[in-house]
Amino acid sequence: MKIRSFTVGLLDSVMLSASLMSCAIPPASPTIMSPATQTPTLVIPSQTPPPTPSPESLLPREVKEKFDLAGIDLTQMQNAKYDKDGLHITLPSGEVIVLTNDQLQKGMYNGQDNVLQYRDEANQKVIYAFDKKTGKWGVEVVKEYPICATENFRDCPVPVEDLFNGNYHRWLKTLSQPFDPEKIKFVPMQIDREAIIYETSTAPNYEDPETRPFRRNVTSAITELTAEDGRTYRYMILPVEYADPTDPGNPDKNVWVIGFSIMNKVDFKQNAIGDESESIVQVGIDMWMNDMNIAPIVTGYEYRLTNIPLALAQKTWNMMGDEEMTIRMERFRQGDPSALDGLVVKLTIARVTQGKEIYK
Repeated sequence: MKIRSFTVGLLDSVMLSASLMSCAIPPASPTIMSPATQTPTLVIPSQTPPPTPSPESLLPREVKEKFDLAGIDLTQMQNAKYDKDGLHITLPSGEVIVLTNDQLQKGMYNGQDNVLQYRDEANQKVIYAFDKKTGKWGVEVVKEYPICATENFRDCPVPVEDLFNGNYHRWLKTLSQPFDPEKIKFVPMQIDREAIIYETSTAPNYEDPETRPFRRNVTSAITELTAEDGRTYRYMILPVEYADPTDPGNPDKNVWVIGFSIMNKVDFKQNAIGDESESIVQVGIDMWMNDMNIAPIVTGYEYRLTNIPLALAQKTWNMMGDEEMTIRMERFRQGDPSALDGLVVKLTIARVTQGKEIYK
């Protein structure tokens, strides 16, 4: 009887253990027992947070290319930051302007010397510009210059760098006036001996000033440039204002070409630029004001019909590139004045005497 009781008890114990095992709870996460308290501490596997996207990676491709061309590091902007919502610019007044990606794609441009600009929807006015020297965005401020009649051009000196950094061009834009679409006429142009002129088959062209889609005598200036040969040359600046053929009555669309004339004799025997000559200057002014109706533009950076380089024009070609300037000159010849908007180019001053042109 005792044996039977032990066997039954053993079987009951085995059955109970099996039952408990079938209902076993899975083992918990590993724990570490604190030596002081012996309180279980749960160990959580470490996770690396996702990397924060860089500002550059958020920029639309077309906008990033313009920032890169301007040489701007987004992280070094002093009064602006860029994030997924756009470009946040803090103005000196404390006002924060946010330009969305859509606005940046439509309004961001690289101006002269690749200065980064944000312009209005019509691409006519610069609203904000980035100053690489200060690292700040700001409202575009137009530098002022005096207005001079052609004969008084020496009273209006302009630093040569202002001719190429956009300062003088932006000021010229403020002088724009509407043309009368009912009176002006557009005569086709041609290239004649390395200068763009109006069709000779319809000459004389533009004897009536009101028919001209350009203005030649709004203002003038003088500048100087030290060339690669070490000589310093002075130039008479003669800006020419052109009407936009598509909207001549809208002054905001007018084009300004920064023309110039040399003040030196040309030594054809030595194939070089000679000394500055007051007689050359006065003859040029007289022809420009009294004999000429148009403003012929030389298609290269050399003195016309020679291989003598003119340092001021050569600076434009070096900045833009020969191929680009060739394309722009052809566009201008075809009637698109905007191709030369803001560019410094040589003008030809000429007088017709006994059937022959005297060129300067």
